[in-house]
Amino acid sequence: MSNSSKQEKFFIHRGKWLQAKTVEVLETYFGFEGKIFNEYKVDGRGQDVLFLKDELALIIENKAHNEVRFSGVPNVKTIFEQYLARFKKSIQKGYDQCWRVKKNFLQKDEFKITYNQGKNAELITTKNYPNVFSIILTLDEFRTPQINTTDLLTIHPDDDKFPLSISIDDFEVILLTLKKMNKSLNELTKYLKLREQMQGKLRSSEELSIWATFIMNSHFKIPEDKNKSFYPGFKALEVFNHQYEVGMGFRDEKYMKMKKSDTFKHLNKMRKRLIVFDTV
Repeated sequence: MSNSSKQEKFFIHRGKWLQAKTVEVLETYFGFEGKIFNEYKVDGRGQDVLFLKDELALIIENKAHNEVRFSGVPNVKTIFEQYLARFKKSIQKGYDQCWRVKKNFLQKDEFKITYNQGKNAELITTKNYPNVFSIILTLDEFRTPQINTTDLLTIHPDDDKFPLSISIDDFEVILLTLKKMNKSLNELTKYLKLREQMQGKLRSSEELSIWATFIMNSHFKIPEDKNKSFYPGFKALEVFNHQYEVGMGFRDEKYMKMKKSDTFKHLNKMRKRLIVFDTV
């Protein structure tokens, strides 16, 4: 599809689905508290999603481009150039769009947003939102450079925080888990701040394992030594595996009758114990 004449329509469809999913995930976690601005404008330029609640502001840009599927040509330079081009087109562009909004929070006392084709202007008083985060939500995963955005991303000289770039699937799992565990908005804000501080320090290819560490260790702190890196390990994912076994809360989630009766949990434990022999 991506190589056909329908490529543009294909990615437009993916983008619309991703944006609708983003709003759905926010509404599932926050309910109808706070405000969600979907397809709004700042300084006359279109933006995706802005969420405001209490002292928290989430500036979200959606990117539905997929990661480059390598052709198998053993040319490392070509592979890197292909990956970098798609990274810049997706995650870098998403950050640049987030910055258009974030700079207003950082540099102005108030600013105006509009929606519904420029109508219904709303004034945002920036002192009400001291906790501002840029988030780029992707439909696909971009592997380790998405975990440590410091590797390839260029941020604005007036910005001192690298954004969170995360797939929509992981974002949904994290928020649903926080909701089931009755984590407060303050705890979510704490986790987002920790995640910002860990940019460039991570040795992990799994975003969920990082968040599982935050959730499981209430006293977790970032090491003061700037040369230290963090590797969460696979065991950290157990907190999400447990929630999935008893019912994560997805829309139209599969096996819910079995999960409510604990049957699914027992079957899953048995499956993990089975030895699968290689077949030749």
